Amino acid sequence: MGGSIYGDSQRQTVLVDLEVDGTTLSIDADNDRVGIGTTAPGTQLQVESNTPYITLKNDTAENTAGGCESKLIFEDHGNNALGQLEVNHVGSSDDEKGQLILSTNNDSGLQTAVTISEAQVTTFAANVVVGGT
Repeated sequence: MGGSIYGDSQRQTVLVDLEVDGTTLSIDADNDRVGIGTTAPGTQLQVESNTPYITLKNDTAENTAGGCESKLIFEDHGNNALGQLEVNHVGSSDDEKGQLILSTNNDSGLQTAVTISEAQVTTFAANVVVGGT
C-alpha cells in the first residue's frame, strides 16, 4: 500500500490493493473487486457475513407520496435503465409507510410492473401467468 494521494501529478501514489482492518474492507485492484468482510471477493462487490445486510438510506425528511425514495437501477452498456427496484414513502403523513415498486423497460423507458403497497396489496400492471399447479 502506498502513502498519501496528492492533487498534482508530480506527487501521487497509486494504490494497487488496499485492506482496511483485515477483512473489513478489501479492494482487489487487479480484478476491480471490492470485498466487505472478505479479502477474496468473487464479484465486483461482495458483502460477506453471517448477517449480510445492505442499507440504502435516504436522509431527506420527505413525507410525500413517492418521496424519500431509494432505488436499485439496472443498466445496459448504453446507460439505459433495463429495470429498477424502488422503495418510497406512501401518503403525506409523517409516518413510516412505504411501498415497493418493480419496474421494467418495454423499450419506451421504465414502466411500473408490480407494486406492493403499505397494506401488502400487490398490483400487477399486466396479466399474471402462473406455471405449474
